[in-house]
Amino acid sequence: MATNLDWEQLKMAHLVWRINFRSLLNGGSGRLEDSKIKDHTQCDMGKWLHGEGGIKFGHDRQFQDLVEYHKIFHEMATTAYTQFAAGDKVQANSTLERITDHSNALMNLIDQFKTKTFQTPVVPEAKTASYQFIPFAWTRDFEIGISQIDDQHKMLVSLTNELGEAIHMRRANHMISEVIYKLEEYTRTHFSAEETMLETIGYAGLYEHRKKHTEFIDFLSSYRAQVINGKKDGYDLHDYLGKWLINHIQKSDREYVTDMNSRKQPVESGLFSRLFKVFS
Repeated sequence: MATNLDWEQLKMAHLVWRINFRSLLNGGSGRLEDSKIKDHTQCDMGKWLHGEGGIKFGHDRQFQDLVEYHKIFHEMATTAYTQFAAGDKVQANSTLERITDHSNALMNLIDQFKTKTFQTPVVPEAKTASYQFIPFAWTRDFEIGISQIDDQHKMLVSLTNELGEAIHMRRANHMISEVIYKLEEYTRTHFSAEETMLETIGYAGLYEHRKKHTEFIDFLSSYRAQVINGKKDGYDLHDYLGKWLINHIQKSDREYVTDMNSRKQPVESGLFSRLFKVFS
């Protein structure tokens, strides 16, 4: 492999593995290549690190750290897959969380190494200067009066701001993709809880409400795929997500709250309280 290898593609391969493994843990059908995970010298990055890269940069301390971090990633991934294969999803999920932290550190190390070694160009200043990150602040105006849902809405706002900060800090595409995935997964959890609650009370507007949820999830998933493929950089996403979320809370969600109040449905205790504990 040449020294002008596609670093972003190599980083993306690690992100895709994490996404596929998380899909397996959630009952999905993600695919993994066991041989490349168990042997850290057999994936594309490993072949370069232990081949041409080692010959050219083996004396460099940062390169040595890169080799070690890459090896540890594969060791942790092997452990996670072994736990999953043994049916221990709890431990596998715990290992995956540690892998995510380690992988992010590995991606940062890759960025530092390639910039120093190959003089990788940075994002043009004109583009970053045009992006102004202003966090969305949660206020009482956004509360709908159901504490469990308000708490979940606060988390969605927090994740939206985490995404905005990642974009503002000019993080690599794989890191922006990871934040979008976190937001996507938590949104699924929130929507599932909300829809179950509305179905339980026989809310007449459930079909339209669920449709809006589905469209939003599809948008996030599609956008994340475009970030992974380098077709999007996220610069337009934070503002869109914040406005969509606030509009959805203040309009669509308030409609079912009005319906609940008119029927005096108990939400803060009993069945609904237990429901939200399950989805928390």
